[in-house]
Amino acid sequence: IKTFTSESWVFQLIHAVFVNTIIFRFIKKYCEYKFFAVLLYFFLYFVYFNMEILRESISLSIFLLMYPLLEKKNLKKYYILNIIAILFHYSSIILLVFPLLHKSHFCPFVAVLPPKGTWYYHQEFVQPERTDIGNK
Repeated sequence: IKTFTSESWVFQLIHAVFVNTIIFRFIKKYCEYKFFAVLLYFFLYFVYFNMEILRESISLSIFLLMYPLLEKKNLKKYYILNIIAILFHYSSIILLVFPLLHKSHFCPFVAVLPPKGTWYYHQEFVQPERTDIGNK
C-alpha cells in the first residue's frame, strides 16, 4: 500500500474493509442471532480489531475463512491458510491443533474471541485505575 500512498488512513481503510467484511460474512453464515452477534462485535471488538491489533485481526480473519474448510475436513487447504495466518501473527500457531479439537465438538471460534474480548473489556472498563501500579 505504501507503493501507492504514504497515508496511513488508506491502509486502515483497506484493513477495516477486509477484516469487517470477513467477520460480517461469518456472522451471517454461522450465527443464529445475527443482530446480537453484530452488537457484541461492535461493543467488544470493533475498535480493538480495527485500531489496535491489526496483524492479529488479519490472522483471525484468515481463520474465519478457514473455518468452512475445517468443517468440511479439507485439512490440506486449512493448513496452507494457517501457515499464511502464522506469517501475519504467530498466535495463529494455536490453530494447528483445532482440527484435533473439532473432532470433540469444540467450537474454535468460541475459544478465540471471548477470552480476548473479556480481557479487553476488563482492562479498559472494569479496572482503568490500575494503570499506575508500577509507577510507585
